[in-house]
Amino acid sequence: MRRITKPTIAVFTAISLVVLSGVALAEHEDSNEDTLFSFGYDEENHVLAVNSGPNDGLYVCEFENGALTAQYGEADDDGVIPVDALDDADGPKEFDPRLQHELAEGLTEATEPFAYAGADGECRVAGVVVAGPNGQINHGQFMKAFKDLIEMKGHGCLNRYLAQSTLGKTESTKIATSDVDPEFEFSQSGELSFKTFEADCVHGKKDTDETTVDWEDQAKGKGKPEKTGKPDKTGKPDQPGKSGAAPGQNK
Repeated sequence: MRRITKPTIAVFTAISLVVLSGVALAEHEDSNEDTLFSFGYDEENHVLAVNSGPNDGLYVCEFENGALTAQYGEADDDGVIPVDALDDADGPKEFDPRLQHELAEGLTEATEPFAYAGADGECRVAGVVVAGPNGQINHGQFMKAFKDLIEMKGHGCLNRYLAQSTLGKTESTKIATSDVDPEFEFSQSGELSFKTFEADCVHGKKDTDETTVDWEDQAKGKGKPEKTGKPDKTGKPDQPGKSGAAPGQNK
């Protein structure tokens, strides 16, 4: 029986790595998943927060590493709350650079991770209070809040991920009007637990309107459908509900 020498094994391993890297490159280039989308929920403050952006930007905006501590800014006239800071156990949440072959044309691969720098920077996050006018929270309120946050027409490519979640469907993530806590107070800090997805928004399933994505407007609260409801100016419900104990993520 012929033995395989170490040099032969090394050559075989090198060839295998080249082949596998070529497969990975081809998979990324052939992928229709052009959008990276994340949503998180702060049960204590009843805040739904989202991030969405192109899947070929400088950094991979993934948020799934456990609960993140958020610092909230002041809500704007539409009730949209900027997430000014987002920290994990090691400090500001960091995002890895995207590989050169995955970047949009004209971009050069970054050499260092990017630390979260607020709602106007890379991987920006904004939120809105979910509770309805009487403090109630249910799945419908989550879907309405989502529409207040996503600044793009034809967002069916994204809202299905939230629709399939357990948010507003479990005892810990829904609040009946009769269970509203009248002494609840909104805090400027809280914990957000995220789920991250890749979606096909340019060619995939959309709503009846054509999808036109302006990522700069999406981040700054512009371009929202005219008929979506708005929370009050302070971003707080009139009769806020009690907090729960579970993160409300997909199971």
